[in-house]
Amino acid sequence: MTTNIILKEYKDEYAEEVAKMWNLSRDSWGGDDTVMTAEKVIKKEANSDNLTLYLAFDKQEVVGYCGLSIYKEDKGSLYIPLLNVRPDYHGKKIGKLLVLKAIERTVELGWGRLDLFTWPGNTKAVPLYKKCGFFWEDRDDTTHLMNFVPTVLQTDLLKPFFKQADWYTHNKKLIDVKPDGLKKNGFTYYTYDWSFGKEQLSVEIERTSRGISKIETNDVIVELTLLSHDIIEEEQQTFHLNVINKNKKPLHIEAVSISDSRVLSSFSVDEYVSDEAIFSGKVTVGKGEEPSPWNTHPTLKVDLKLNGVQGYLSLGVNPKPAIKLQALMQPLHGFIDETGVIELELVNQLQEDAQVSIVFPQNEYVALDKEQISLHLSSRQRSLIQLPFTTKKFGSYQPTIHMNVKAASGNEYNIHNAHIGLLLKGFGSSFFGQSKKEWYIANGIYDIRVTKRNHILSIYRKDEAVPFHAFPPQLGRPFSSEFFKDKPVAVKSYQQEGAIVLESEFHSNDFPGIQLFIYHTLYADGLLKRELAVNNTNEPLSDPLRVLESIHFDKEHAFIPLGEEVIEYSNELELNFGQLPTNKKLGNWMFTSNNGKPLGVSWSTEAIVNPEGWKMNLEYKTGHLTTSEHVTFKPLIVSIGAFQTWQEQQVYAEQSNKKKQTLTEHHLSFNQESLLICDEEHVNATFKTSRAEHLNGTLSFTINERDIQKVTIHESEEKAEYSTTIQTKGLQPLSNLKASLNNNKENIVSSALILTKSGSVEKRKEDHADYETWILNNGPIEIKVAPSFFPGMYSLKHNNHEWLDTSFPQPIAKGWWNPWLGGMTTQISKLNMFSYLKATSTAEFIEVEDTNNNLWSAIAIQTTLSNHEVWGNTTFTQYFATLPGIPILSHFIKFDTLDGKSLIGEELYTNLFLTSNHISDLAIQKDSLRTARAGSAERSILSTGEHYITSSSSNQKLFIVTHARKSAYMNKDVFENFLEQDASCISKPVFLIFHEDILNKKLLQPFDRIQFKVRSKYENH
Repeated sequence: MTTNIILKEYKDEYAEEVAKMWNLSRDSWGGDDTVMTAEKVIKKEANSDNLTLYLAFDKQEVVGYCGLSIYKEDKGSLYIPLLNVRPDYHGKKIGKLLVLKAIERTVELGWGRLDLFTWPGNTKAVPLYKKCGFFWEDRDDTTHLMNFVPTVLQTDLLKPFFKQADWYTHNKKLIDVKPDGLKKNGFTYYTYDWSFGKEQLSVEIERTSRGISKIETNDVIVELTLLSHDIIEEEQQTFHLNVINKNKKPLHIEAVSISDSRVLSSFSVDEYVSDEAIFSGKVTVGKGEEPSPWNTHPTLKVDLKLNGVQGYLSLGVNPKPAIKLQALMQPLHGFIDETGVIELELVNQLQEDAQVSIVFPQNEYVALDKEQISLHLSSRQRSLIQLPFTTKKFGSYQPTIHMNVKAASGNEYNIHNAHIGLLLKGFGSSFFGQSKKEWYIANGIYDIRVTKRNHILSIYRKDEAVPFHAFPPQLGRPFSSEFFKDKPVAVKSYQQEGAIVLESEFHSNDFPGIQLFIYHTLYADGLLKRELAVNNTNEPLSDPLRVLESIHFDKEHAFIPLGEEVIEYSNELELNFGQLPTNKKLGNWMFTSNNGKPLGVSWSTEAIVNPEGWKMNLEYKTGHLTTSEHVTFKPLIVSIGAFQTWQEQQVYAEQSNKKKQTLTEHHLSFNQESLLICDEEHVNATFKTSRAEHLNGTLSFTINERDIQKVTIHESEEKAEYSTTIQTKGLQPLSNLKASLNNNKENIVSSALILTKSGSVEKRKEDHADYETWILNNGPIEIKVAPSFFPGMYSLKHNNHEWLDTSFPQPIAKGWWNPWLGGMTTQISKLNMFSYLKATSTAEFIEVEDTNNNLWSAIAIQTTLSNHEVWGNTTFTQYFATLPGIPILSHFIKFDTLDGKSLIGEELYTNLFLTSNHISDLAIQKDSLRTARAGSAERSILSTGEHYITSSSSNQKLFIVTHARKSAYMNKDVFENFLEQDASCISKPVFLIFHEDILNKKLLQPFDRIQFKVRSKYENH
């Protein structure tokens, strides 16, 4: 019940109660243990871009929270950035009150739409959102919901119905916890149905126009239709306005199309309709940018009047060139005369075959092996062309590529593609360029890229992304988000001594007369200076103006100055800015070692600093700007490896005279050439040193701590290595071979694993829960897959102990996921689980060979995609492989066919969901001093490299060995291990290893050199 609940707008005097609400709501957000304070709330809300913030009160206690702001990603919409109800008040319809209030306010302010994001597993909230008029957009990249009720309520033609009916009470929408939409001819339609007494109203929304495409009442049906959502640019298409008059009284219809700079249409109707009529018009869409799913598409709009009452209909279109071309390039080393390959992704977007001729102009940057290409493309065919070249000069390679397309029908298209921008970076070079999606400047091995869609800054060293982002500045207060979607009026670049500058100029609509300038100055030694300036071209400001910028960067092994101390934070647990204590003053810099790729950030002491959640906010004051006053703020400085230690960063940021501390390291390593996998009675082992000195001292060999051999070596023998024969008969499946060299100077210890095979691998098929299940058993390990359930492994037992958490045999919603299936699987980028499950998957038993010629028994799961928007008709296979008698499982993926799709820039994501008798039995452990237990608080764990997983229900430890970037996430319900690597035709394998003892990093290192030799069809291209 909500009888005693009152909604109020936020004031700072409520901050203490808001903080209490957040602290009591942690379990709703995965068990986050961050403590919120009134001070943090006041700072957070001061820097918010909310138009308003509604709080739900039960007497004096805040029990609900709902923000309302302008949507940054698209025009014409407001946005709910955050909605929360205290857990002890769930089920009392407080969320409904807050959402309905947000919709009411959206209508009052004259906006046509209200958007929000959530996570797929939020099964409690999704039905609420849908009941309140939201539609779940079917997209792979996010969980986005849109509400068009404000558009409906503000349409004159529909207002008479809602004078009697209540839009919420009389809504007949079916509530399913899955994406919405009826797909037809490439369009996606969302339908509202209302019923009040004998009156019926149906309103159809077309997704990409974000507008009404069809209206049906008791009296009339009026609908705007196009044959296809996809339209070839500059090709005229016919659309129809369909009218059905149900009550047989003459219906006066007036309609006129509205053209803009890209969508051109001349259409006008002024007639009476007695029963049915179809009015046809022509529309042409000009050349322009490719529409983004984040934005409203180019739209065919028809204003109409029915018996003098105003309404409108619209259809978004997806304009395409006849041939889509995208160029990608593998990273180069950066020297003149270097050879490389440009990969051209070509897609015939016509409904017919075509002959395509491509001409590359001669230029000063590259010498192409071929400057002209001719090929035949069938309708909708994709093709990948590899174009070798030689680098002649460093700079931005931006050719205007000429394409002549002759369709089978006789139509001819001439396309001039100038959107390709490839960076040819090298030492001593600096340049400006742009591609279809980005502006960029480069200096030496560094470059920065600014997206054209939302002006977000990214940094690259060589061609590897640096974990840093800066977001468009916001003017306020309240802070405006206009520069996230409004384009700059000018972008230019120029050289300075030792640097190159990228300058962006914005003109504010929310603050008329205010100009914002962003200067990015990139130096060749790895420093980036980001400087903001504002200029007032209008009358003096009556209210002070503030400028807010937000930055984000990974804080892996971070050093942060707090008060008079520098705090070293863990390189294992993720650190949010909001987790920094507020009782000590934060200095003006941060430094992170970032796994050997140091990153430092410093800012002006004049900036007001507010660490908040995942971002750091920096606020600058301009005061009352007078006419023509220009203010430049002191810059933000990003070190991309220019400073190698936090001491160097501190000296630069604080401008102090403290001496730099020098750190030195000495080591001697053991070089194990390959993993020892044997089924014989002995193996040859070699002890080596990588230092330029000879072996000296007593060399002892042990297996599983049992002495087997000892020899004395004198340096006069001038040996850099020593080889011996090790007897392996009767060894455990995993044995630790250790070599120790002792002398009067040092004690050097190196270890290696010996894997001893025994027995055989059993392969069988059974039916489980109506699914055909494929089972592989090598003795200690048994795995199960059911490809018609999902393409992955759903069971992994070691010595009959189950390690995998799964929903088998039914998908469920769990935590942040929907659908959640658990188990272990590898997904490819730009493919969500809904698309994954739509694909066709089959399995087979096979043998695979590794680079050391060992045969592994495997289950292969082949998945075929059909007409996927990004991947087309791609086929890939996952392998789960093992050896007889050895408690090791290997997993990798290969692409069998690539439908004209390049792998450059794509990634592979392996999810491994673990459990035991209970999830709380599990823990990630590095040593006895550092343990992260599952099943309690929410935490994200970064860089799990040397960790292993333990279970209180088993004496075995689980080690995950991989080249992939490893992280883990755990809360009270889920323990996820996440592995990420760049996509390749055959991925680098992941090894799951079970053992009672602790296996250190060096012991597991030989697994890094194992690859499998399964042949991929893609390799023949």
